[in-house]
Amino acid sequence: MFCVGNAYMNDTPSSPTRTRGDVAEDVSHTMIHANPAGVLVIGASRRLGATFTHALVESRYRVFLGARNEQQLRAHAESIERSFEMRTEWSRVDLRSADECSTFVAAGESHLGSIDVPINNAGVGSNKSLTERLRDAIVDTLALNLDAAMLLARGVLPRMLARACDRGINHR
Repeated sequence: MFCVGNAYMNDTPSSPTRTRGDVAEDVSHTMIHANPAGVLVIGASRRLGATFTHALVESRYRVFLGARNEQQLRAHAESIERSFEMRTEWSRVDLRSADECSTFVAAGESHLGSIDVPINNAGVGSNKSLTERLRDAIVDTLALNLDAAMLLARGVLPRMLARACDRGINHR
């Protein structure tokens, strides 16, 4: 489930009520009112994360992108730079590592000056029932879907609160 303000959609291309374009438009609208200096986008290289990124860059927001797959992330950043003639900073990050989460937030702040809107689009799921899943798969899912979201929030919130920023988008 995805939430931007009061707009919800299932994270499937076949969502009957809302399209990815509708959600990207809602994100852009929310962002315009936030007047952010910088946007941190996690899970930025594919699908909804790529849609967010394009909507933000098209609206001339500065972004710092992160994803686990360096090749896809680099290709996405280069595509944005070609399309929008805007330098796009990025860093490969494995959010299952607490140290990499901290390093990623620090790099984002260094490149952007401040992170005013974090967008967490990273996460994994499974079609298997809980009883069919291996223990390691469950631990991995929790590390990415829960621990990483909390660690990233912990990393960006103190400075956001000090500046009285109250915008954030958590896809998972």
